[in-house]
Amino acid sequence: MTSLSDRYVHAVVRRLPAEERAHVGQELRSTIGERVRARTGPDPGEVERDVLVELGDPERLAATYAGRELHLIGPAVYPLWRRVLLLLLSFVPAVVALITILATVIDGERNPFVIVGEGLGTALMTAVQVTFWVTLGFAIAERNEQARPGLEGMERGFAWNPDRLPSEAERDIPRSESIAGLVFASVAGMLVAFGPNPTIPVGDERVPLFTETAYAGRWMLVVLTLAWAAVEVLKLYRGYWSWPAAWFNVAQNAALVALVAWWVYADGLVSERLLQAVPAGDPQLWRTILVVVVAVIATWDSAESVWKARAHEQAVAGG
Repeated sequence: MTSLSDRYVHAVVRRLPAEERAHVGQELRSTIGERVRARTGPDPGEVERDVLVELGDPERLAATYAGRELHLIGPAVYPLWRRVLLLLLSFVPAVVALITILATVIDGERNPFVIVGEGLGTALMTAVQVTFWVTLGFAIAERNEQARPGLEGMERGFAWNPDRLPSEAERDIPRSESIAGLVFASVAGMLVAFGPNPTIPVGDERVPLFTETAYAGRWMLVVLTLAWAAVEVLKLYRGYWSWPAAWFNVAQNAALVALVAWWVYADGLVSERLLQAVPAGDPQLWRTILVVVVAVIATWDSAESVWKARAHEQAVAGG
């Protein structure tokens, strides 16, 4: 079998329970081979391609092998509905959230918690609205004869063919995850660069959250958010944790821990007045807790990226 048939079999069996994959894969390879041998043609590659087109969308074939029906919308249009919905959800909520955040800042809002809350709330509501209206549209189109031409035209645009088969090295990281990370990094950078120093009510006064030194040096944190965005771009481009992305992530996490530790112990990060107002414990203890928490999170994130890069390398090497 050629790589095209292997990719087709892989696209089918990856949607099945692990205990069924070997048996179904062997059976499907046998079926493809028999159909190819039963045909004649000047180009064996075209014969194989025609056989795969007849077998159809791997998602539908996998549902047949698994004995389940795709009835969320209807088995005939479910794969198309899923592709359209995932495509829209991959960018529409993020774009609307970014526009909302920009509009909130332009309107004069300076509280970063309010700004982020507006963005996240809008993104969630947008995702719900997109899911609802796309699902409703497909349900109506599937049952309405007058809407069938439009649905058929969309099916042609998203029609499955062997060229759409993913490589056997499937993306480890969904595009939506990388896009969301890129949007969050952009929003964080904007808030750090242009947001005011938040104030916390302490008694009858409002105390700045960060010291003047830390707030004035926030450009260093902006640089780290740019590094974060660069990592997300690498993940989006590759589809997996590559070694350059993993080591770059380790470097930016190490820089973040060093920056926070320097701010906390040398120049101060959180306002001394605010630390003194915290009940129980002295300010030095809370400084140490802050550094430890940041270090633990950064270490976990770094270790996870290195582990995933190594796992991907081993998966590729193992075929």
